[in-house]
Amino acid sequence: MNYNNSPVFTQRFIANLLVFLIIFSVSGFVSCSKNEMLSSPQYALQFSVETIEFDTIFTQTGSITRTVQIHNPNKGSIMIDAIELARGSESQYIMNVNGVPGTLVKNIELAAHDSMYIFIQALLDENNVDTLVQHLDSIRISYNSKRESLPIISWGQDVIKHRGEIRESFTITAGKPHVILDSLVILEGHTLTIEAGARLYFHYNANLVIRGSLVVQGTFENPVSFSSNRIEQTYETLPGQWGSIIFRESSTNNSFEYAEIRNGINGLRIFGNESSPISISLSNTRIQNMSANCIFAENAHITASNCVFADANDYVLALQGGTYSLSHSTISNQGAIGGRKYVPSVAISDYSFVNEQSRPLLQVVFTNSIIVGKIQDEIGFYSQNESDILNVSFHTCLVKTTIGTSNTQYFTAPIQYDETKNLFRNIYDLDFTLDTLSQAKDKGNIEFAQSVPTDFRGESRLADSKPDIGAYEFFTKK
Repeated sequence: MNYNNSPVFTQRFIANLLVFLIIFSVSGFVSCSKNEMLSSPQYALQFSVETIEFDTIFTQTGSITRTVQIHNPNKGSIMIDAIELARGSESQYIMNVNGVPGTLVKNIELAAHDSMYIFIQALLDENNVDTLVQHLDSIRISYNSKRESLPIISWGQDVIKHRGEIRESFTITAGKPHVILDSLVILEGHTLTIEAGARLYFHYNANLVIRGSLVVQGTFENPVSFSSNRIEQTYETLPGQWGSIIFRESSTNNSFEYAEIRNGINGLRIFGNESSPISISLSNTRIQNMSANCIFAENAHITASNCVFADANDYVLALQGGTYSLSHSTISNQGAIGGRKYVPSVAISDYSFVNEQSRPLLQVVFTNSIIVGKIQDEIGFYSQNESDILNVSFHTCLVKTTIGTSNTQYFTAPIQYDETKNLFRNIYDLDFTLDTLSQAKDKGNIEFAQSVPTDFRGESRLADSKPDIGAYEFFTKK
């Protein structure tokens, strides 16, 4: 008998097949359902970081927000029993779990293949010491009869804050950093002295305004720094984060020794007048990464040696009236974030770029210095009478210009920059020490070098009787 063709066999086969398909479908649905709650410890969550780390944070000041993603890679849901800060109400961190703030958030269901987010900020208590203090905590995530922990690490720094202060003479030391929140003004006839190793941080648009005198006493090992109060690594090369060091008409007898000024709008903004130009001495000082100018000076008397002025989106040096002498200095302009204007790095003028009023230019002298950048003309002369020859001279300088270095009215023994050769070791890392094959090597005038016998690092320029041009003497790295 052929059972395959039997009606009874066919009916049984179909019935069994339907039962099998129903059972398979149900079991498959159950095993793959996102609604199934997975409670076994074998099912784990994934975290976007292993440790939550903050950069140095000023105490009693909120930090940026760190984000942690929690992902469920499994085919079913997981119930998170609790997400909590280990120190609870004693914690110096602020937590928000998917929009819910608090030190403890309970009973969060995380569906299959879904994610959620934890947001963490630091608000650290004052340390009551000058040095950095480590602040530790952790986030605990409890689920499926187990607990996972994400450490939180930050370093807190106490600071001294200035908000809209007008001060007589005082001294800033290398202890706690000082934070200028809108302005700090030094009165006429008074002096702000800043000692080696001191740190000044400025809030957005905040200025240091000098109506009296500013004396900066840094050293190579312990320079004085002026920068933004956004000290996270994200902001390390962002210009325009604060205002300027401003010198008003009554200011006099200002000096900078081993200062680092960076990431502002202007490094120095100088408002002198014709009868009493503002005097500033700069030695072994770096001004860099400005959204406008490194120095914007009107009616000033500035001397500078062993200085680096680098990367500004307007002029690096705007010299409008007054007297200027720069020796063994390096001016380089690749521009800063935001885009450089098509203007020269060094602009020399007998009138104001602000209101076009006359600014008598008495004398400008550059010796053994470098002036280079991205555009073809990195030196510009501006006169109210275009036929005038300004009292400007460049002696033994390495320059990038189309003015014509054969013009002896302005240039003596010049060296035209060759873009095909490496001049510096790494301009993009702001390393302006000379490359092995640099054009500036051994090309300086020894008579000018004798007035600045050591370079930015204190190395001798005269040891081989062949001084280099710029702020740094070439030495082979050890």
